[in-house]
Amino acid sequence: MASKKKPVMRTFSVQLGVEVAIDQRLLDSVLTDEWRGSFYQLNTPEDVAKWLAYNYARNSETPSIDGVADQPKERVRFRWTGDDDATEEQPKLSPKRSRKGK
Repeated sequence: MASKKKPVMRTFSVQLGVEVAIDQRLLDSVLTDEWRGSFYQLNTPEDVAKWLAYNYARNSETPSIDGVADQPKERVRFRWTGDDDATEEQPKLSPKRSRKGK
């Protein structure tokens, strides 16, 4: 009978280099209590930029993003900067246990 090996999961922290230019009118419409009550809890322009960059990385165009679909797509510009980075996180090693009498 073949034994099943436990899968080895490797964890990576990935940062994507995306520059986001946002028209102030879009920020003004998103950073309101009314908008937050219906869509997402974005409280700062930086929150909005990260949220838009995340959607851009997923190939979402501004007109298809929930909450800003009514905004003209010209109000947001994206550019890949080439500053992408990925770092593998080292697994935490558990201390070896000694067995008494061996």
